[in-house]
Amino acid sequence: MAAGRPPLKEGIGWRIFAEKPSIPAKEEKVIWSGGGAEPSVYLDPGRYYVEATYGFAKNGQEIEVLPDRLAESTVLLDAGTILARGAAVAGGPPLDDMFFVLRRADAAGTAALEIGRSSLTQAIFHVAAGQYRLVLQHGMAKTDVPVTVTAGQEVVTEGVMNSGQLRLTATATQDGPLLDDAVFFVYAEDNTGSLRELARSELRETEFHLPAGRYRVAAFYGLARVERQITLAAGATKEEKLVLDAGGIKLSSVLTGASAPLDRQLIYKVYAISPDQGTTTQSIATSAKPASTVYLKSGRYRIESQFGWHNARQTREVDVLAGQITDVVFEHRASEVKLKLAAAAGTPALGRVKWTLRYANGGTVLISQDSAPSLILQAGSYQVMAQHGAKTYSRAFEAAPNEVHTIELVTE
Repeated sequence: MAAGRPPLKEGIGWRIFAEKPSIPAKEEKVIWSGGGAEPSVYLDPGRYYVEATYGFAKNGQEIEVLPDRLAESTVLLDAGTILARGAAVAGGPPLDDMFFVLRRADAAGTAALEIGRSSLTQAIFHVAAGQYRLVLQHGMAKTDVPVTVTAGQEVVTEGVMNSGQLRLTATATQDGPLLDDAVFFVYAEDNTGSLRELARSELRETEFHLPAGRYRVAAFYGLARVERQITLAAGATKEEKLVLDAGGIKLSSVLTGASAPLDRQLIYKVYAISPDQGTTTQSIATSAKPASTVYLKSGRYRIESQFGWHNARQTREVDVLAGQITDVVFEHRASEVKLKLAAAAGTPALGRVKWTLRYANGGTVLISQDSAPSLILQAGSYQVMAQHGAKTYSRAFEAAPNEVHTIELVTE
């Protein structure tokens, strides 16, 4: 490592070149490469360049091999060793899950070229003598320290992270089991009160390593949310259980008289019901999954199931209880209806048709210019009109529940 120091016994890499590699390095012919403390190599007589590498330290020298003679080469690395660790507070125990980045320092002492990285609890860097800056990171906590490396010496460097550990869990009720589907967020709050997301996790029991300070933490469970402000001290472990006061509703829909759940063209909408103001007019959740489970704060809600894109709707008011999943099944009295205008019965549908569909007692359900609309309608009585050119054709029909109807109008 330096003049007067004992030879290294392990961890050395060797290369022998036909000539000294150029700088910047180009493709050079490597005669031999290998490892070992004192390797022996047989070479043809001539001049060579021997290079030794130990960690991130590297140096070499030129030698001459004579016939029937032993040429010895001792490479002086002019290097030292950095032993680095991180601690939450000065003199504290070494932190696990550390990440180190070593950079060479420029003339001004600021970090420049990256030399190497390590994720060991105690990082070891063998490097050329000189000035360096070591960046240490532990979770969201980060610091950097200057390091001076002297040839042949070990320098022990401790980065004080000024950090703590935050452990978060979430439950639906105060004494309920831990939730598997909660998502945790950690926010930093600036002087204006604005929040900036620092980290998130979907683990059941999550840990964050953070610089000491004040934070706002939140847990989401579907549409249920709870948040809290916490203060984290350096070297401390803080555990917070976030109680969401939440439950779930498991939604499904069937046709009247059928047992198999519907698996297509379904939209569920959830509306909050205020004890003072009644139902809100804007949905707080929408789902297009045929079988959907929605997690909400405990309370009363109005749920709407729409089958198809028109008027087949059913609504229910549901009480969501904290820590419970409530099954809600909607039964639709609906009919599939296909509209068709033809020149004669059984012939192909005509194009360029404007359709108007109304309830039998008035009220427009649909206006369409599709040639042959296919609809899902609430069971009931309807009046359909088809405008083709200057003529209009109409027909009354009954949409029976759980049936498929083709309503054909003819121009004859």
